[in-house]
Amino acid sequence: MNIGTMFQNSFAASLLVPVERDAETQLMTRVVLVAMWTVLSLAAGQQWFGDSPDLPNYLFYYQTIGPFFDLANSRFEYGFQIVSWLWSNLGLGYESLFVLMAAVSLGCKFYLFERYLRSPILAAISYILGFYLLHEYTQIRAAVGIGFALLGIHAMLQRRWWLFAVFTVAGILFHYSMVVMPLVALGARQIKGRVVIIVGALILVTGSTVLPALQQLIVDVFSQFNPLTTAYVYNDLNADSANILSFASVMTIGIIVWMVTIPSTFKNEYTRVFFGMTLMSYLSLVLLRDSLELALRLRDALAVGIIFLVFREPLSIRQIPPIILWFAAAAYLYYGYTTTQVLT
Repeated sequence: MNIGTMFQNSFAASLLVPVERDAETQLMTRVVLVAMWTVLSLAAGQQWFGDSPDLPNYLFYYQTIGPFFDLANSRFEYGFQIVSWLWSNLGLGYESLFVLMAAVSLGCKFYLFERYLRSPILAAISYILGFYLLHEYTQIRAAVGIGFALLGIHAMLQRRWWLFAVFTVAGILFHYSMVVMPLVALGARQIKGRVVIIVGALILVTGSTVLPALQQLIVDVFSQFNPLTTAYVYNDLNADSANILSFASVMTIGIIVWMVTIPSTFKNEYTRVFFGMTLMSYLSLVLLRDSLELALRLRDALAVGIIFLVFREPLSIRQIPPIILWFAAAAYLYYGYTTTQVLT
C-alpha cells in the first residue's frame, strides 16, 4: 500500500457515515419517527394545542399577500415570503402552509437523528420537549432555518461543500440568525483537543470588550432586512436580561463540563462541532445577556446541537449523565413554555 492510498483510506475513514442498525431495528425506528413526524407536523400547522403567540403576526401577513410579489411588503425573510406568496396564489390556506413548513423542519431533524445518532427516538423525544413548542409550533421561520442549517453542517462534515453552501443559504433565507450556526460549526471543526475551552474563554473576554461595536455591527448589517433588529439588540422590547443561571443554563453547563471529561468528544470531528455549538449556545447567552431577544434566539438555535452531542455515541455509563442533564433541561423548557410561553 503506497502513501497515497493510505492517505485516501484515512481521509475516507474520517468522513461522516450513517449509523448502522439491523433491519428490524431500523424499520421500527423509522416507523416511530414517521408517526411522530406526521402527528407533530399536523399539530403545529393546525395549532392543536392552542394558538401560538406568533400566530396573529403570521396570519395577518398571509391574509395581506396580494397577486403581485413584493419583497418589501414584509420584514420576514425572503425564503418565507417566496413560499408564502406561491402558496397563497395557489389558493391554499395558511394552515396547510404551516403544516408543510413544520413537516419540512421536523423532517430535516428527524432524518438526521435517524441517520447519524445512536438513540434517534430518545433524541426526537428530547427535541419535542426542548424545542418543538418554541420552534415548529411558534417560530416556524427559525424552525425551518435551523433544519436547513443542520443539513448544511452534516454536509460540511462529509466534505460536500456545495451542499453545505446550498443548505446554509436556504437556512439564512428563512431566518437571518442562521448565519451564526455554520460559522460556529466551521470554527469548532478546526479546533482540536481541549483547546476549545481556552478559545471559549477568549471569546468571552474579547466579546465582552468589543460588545458595543459588535452590537452596532449587527444593527448596521441586519436592520435593513428586519426593522426589529435595533429593538432586539438594544433590548427595547424587553427590559429583562437573560438569566444565565436558570435551571436550563445550569444543566447546559453541566453537559459542557461532563463532555470535557470524555476524550472522544475532542478526537471526533462530529462531536467536536456540536460541542462547539453547545458551548457557544451558553456563551451567547452570557455575552448578550442585556440583549434578551437576540441572546435567546442565538441560544435556542445553537442549543439544538446538544442533541447531536449527547446522542451521537452508543448508550454507556459515561454517556448517561449528559443525557439525564439534557432531558432535565428539556423538561424545564417545556414546562416554562407551557406555563409562561416565555423561555428564559
